[in-house]
Formats: sequence, structure tokens, C-alpha cells
Amino acid sequence: MRVYILIWNFAFGGAQKFVVKLANAYQRKGHSVTILVADDHGSLKELLSEDVQVQQFKIPNTNNPIKLLGLNRKMKNTIERDSMVFVNGPNNFRQLARLNFFSRRWKLIFRLHNDIIIKPSFLSMFKRFEMRQLFGQNRVRILAMSENQKKEHSQSFKTRNVRHIPNFFPEAPKRSYIRSDSRLNAICLGRLSVEKGIQTLVEALSLVKFDVKVDVFGDGPLKNELVKRIDQLQLRNIEFKAPVLNVDETLSKYDFLILPSLSETFGNAVVEAFNVGLPVVSTDCAGPLNLIEPGLNGLVARRGDHVSLAMKIDKLCELIINDALDEEFIRASVPVQYREAAVIEQHLKLFEN
Repeated sequence: MRVYILIWNFAFGGAQKFVVKLANAYQRKGHSVTILVADDHGSLKELLSEDVQVQQFKIPNTNNPIKLLGLNRKMKNTIERDSMVFVNGPNNFRQLARLNFFSRRWKLIFRLHNDIIIKPSFLSMFKRFEMRQLFGQNRVRILAMSENQKKEHSQSFKTRNVRHIPNFFPEAPKRSYIRSDSRLNAICLGRLSVEKGIQTLVEALSLVKFDVKVDVFGDGPLKNELVKRIDQLQLRNIEFKAPVLNVDETLSKYDFLILPSLSETFGNAVVEAFNVGLPVVSTDCAGPLNLIEPGLNGLVARRGDHVSLAMKIDKLCELIINDALDEEFIRASVPVQYREAAVIEQHLKLFEN
């Protein structure tokens, strides 16, 4: 089967990481895979299998009928009929779903990396109506990242085409990390942007009582503001580092993960941490709440509440120092349905019946 995956670039980000992983998994399954990308630059490109094709292709953000007709001609020449087309980004989905509404040429899968929110305006009623029509097509499936997201979008857009198929994670080797001193080392993975809650983490670290050092792997628009606040608080227990490609290897060098997000529909980093045996302190976003068993594989703090986050970090440090957590239990916290073979099989069955 021909599989096409649309993405905007190969820069370091959650959606891009997933696309690379998905393309490689489909290729290992024996399918012909092409990634259509607006900008083919970015560090994650080097992780692609050499058998995955990459083609530059940009979907315009337009409501102009003439431009849509031109896009339709380009798409017909680029994507084979009856192919599976995996779409990332609401504009990419909207434009392809508009074309598919009339032609029914492709099997479209749209992954909800973020919730679809239609802001109030004099056009909001029309926009919601259009999205309901696009979501409701026989040849469209919407992939939610959690059961809560599936329920919300099914109700909001009145469609039965939303499915919850989780992200997938190949099994990581058992880590051999041994702590060399009394200080605990924590890791945080994420873009330095408002929704990732790094501001809350900075404030929390001014209250944490245990000797813990946090390395934050990521970059983004808030970095200068965060560094300024760290200097104001005279913190010496946090450091920013560049994003890494080999997440499993990096995670295995730490004692636990902190996920301070204000919004997180699934929580890839939580499962990646569990995969190598790391416990997690997370905020109470929908995705992580479905994964964490408090006191067994992690703890949950109130999102946006730095006092709550500090208390949970201290509590997890206490559990780790007292050897109260079972690393094998944590590794087993990654459910079978998150394994590669099971997830890809679910993708391939989306259009049965």
C-alpha cells in the first residue's frame, strides 16, 4: 500500500518526531512511504530510514476557489488514488479534506496533536459547520491522543469518525544508570513555550527542599525570559540544554522526569520515561492522568501550581532515595497497545467496513 505523510518541516518537535517514527514503522511493515514536507530541513530528517522518500510539497492556507482547484490538480499528480494519507496540522487537513469531499480519492487520517478550537467570531458558526462536514466523510478518520479528546471532539463536531489510537514506542533496553552521589538528577523534555509550563517548574525549584538538579532539554521563545527569572531567583539547580535526538539514551542517565505542562493531550515524554524505567512527576493534564499510578510509577501535581509541583518533586525524591519504587513495574507501565506492531495494525484497519 502507498502511504503519504504530510508535515511542515523536520525541526525538533513532537509532531515531527512522531512523523519520522511513523514513516519508519510503515516502511518496516513493507509499505511504500513518502513524506510530503513544506520545508525539508531539520535535524530529525537524519533519523528517517533511507527507504522513506521525501518530497517538498506545501499546502496553501487559502479559501480561494481558484487556488483550491490548482491544489487539486497538484494533489492528483502527487498522491495516488486510494492511498492512505496521514495528515498533520489543521490547515493541511482542511484543504485535503475539502478536495476529498468531492473526489473521494484518498483515505485521510488526521492526527489531533492539539485540540481543534474554533474561536468566537461572526464566521465561527460557518467554520464549525464546515469542520463537521469534513470530519464526517466516509474516507476520513480522526486520531485522538486520549479517550477524553476523542469524546470531546466526537461530541463537538457530531461525528463517529474519531478514534483513539495511541502513540507507539519500541521497547528500550534496560538502563544501567547508577547514581554517583546524593544529588538526584531530573530531566525535563519540551519546547520552551507557555503551554509546556517551564515557568511553573522554575518557580517550583525555588521551593524544592531536596538536593535535585534539573536539566531541561529544549528551546523556544521563552528561553530569555526563563533565564532572567532563574537569575532573579538565584537558582543553581536548573540548566537548559539543546534538544536531543536519542531520547531513550538520554533519559536513561537520570533519576526521574518532570512534565510541568499546562496542556498535554497524551504525554509522549511520560511513556518514554516509563520505557526506560524512570518515574515521573507530571501535572494533571488529561494524557498523563491516564498513565500515572500515584506512588507506583510517579506523582501528579496541579497544573500551573508551582507549590503543588514542588511538593510532588520532593515527595518523589523521598520515594527514590528510600528505594520505594520498582523499576521493572515502571517499565511494565507501558501498555501493550503502545507497542509498534499493535498500533500500526490498528492504523491499517481504520477503513475496514
